[in-house]
Amino acid sequence: MKKRIIIVVILLVFIGGLSYFIYSFSKDNKEVKKNIDIINKDYEEFYTLSMDIDNVRGEYAKIIADSYYETLNDNSDKISELLNKYKDNINKIRKTEKELSKLCKIYYSINNVEQKCNSYKVTYKTINDYYKQDIDGYNSLVDKYNENKEENKLEKFVG
Repeated sequence: MKKRIIIVVILLVFIGGLSYFIYSFSKDNKEVKKNIDIINKDYEEFYTLSMDIDNVRGEYAKIIADSYYETLNDNSDKISELLNKYKDNINKIRKTEKELSKLCKIYYSINNVEQKCNSYKVTYKTINDYYKQDIDGYNSLVDKYNENKEENKLEKFVG
């Protein structure tokens, strides 16, 4: 009789452990699926914002490339507008990046999710590098303009 009780107890412990394992596995699987859905949604938003930033950056680069010292002041409102739009988009993408950063800390066995996690990291770094270069370039351009304003009898840059 004692032997049967021991076998029943061992069997119950085994069944309990197996049930807990299945429950934990199911719960973890649901959480991973939820995270994958969030990553897919956030990545789409991230991608859209990165394209918006690219478009704003292209407009900005065109205006700067087409500007001369004589016309720089005329374009200052448009340049300021584009730089503010650029900054707003950078701030929006930072919010999305924070969420992706939290979720992409683990490895996902689904290729397209892992690819999105890797892609957003590279894209985000590139966007920040370009933004810094553009702002530094703009500041340098304004400094050069102001240095040469006396020489060329131009009005001080208001941008």
